[in-house]
Amino acid sequence: MGKWSSNAQLRQTVAELGNSLPATEEYADLHEVARQLDIKNFALSAAGGRLVLSGAAQYQLQKDLLWRAIKEHDGWERDVVLDISVARSDIRGLHTVAAGETLASIARAYLGRASREVDIFEANRDRLNDPDQIFPGQQLVIPNR
Repeated sequence: MGKWSSNAQLRQTVAELGNSLPATEEYADLHEVARQLDIKNFALSAAGGRLVLSGAAQYQLQKDLLWRAIKEHDGWERDVVLDISVARSDIRGLHTVAAGETLASIARAYLGRASREVDIFEANRDRLNDPDQIFPGQQLVIPNR
């Protein structure tokens, strides 16, 4: 079976193969998610009746966010295999601060607990002097879990 690097190629292959692949149309939105996450060489292919999503992420956080998007699809457990390599393991990823965010809200979103705001502050000592002084547009390191 082939690889698809665009939604148009994916739709054409789905039309040709009929129902031999799991609901590939349902997963076509993942191309845009992967593009937004800057996952390089993102492609969908078929193997063993499942969709294999492959590519290369700079950070684990990008891969985790792609997983989150995959899990929004009903039946993903039976349909999808993820094969995304991660280049850097020294940090989990980077986050650009949005208006209204705090270190606690960022920690809750990425590390599971608001109290981990201290970990984010420590990972960003080179760019933060005060944990209560973050600004929209700042790029922060998200440490590993």
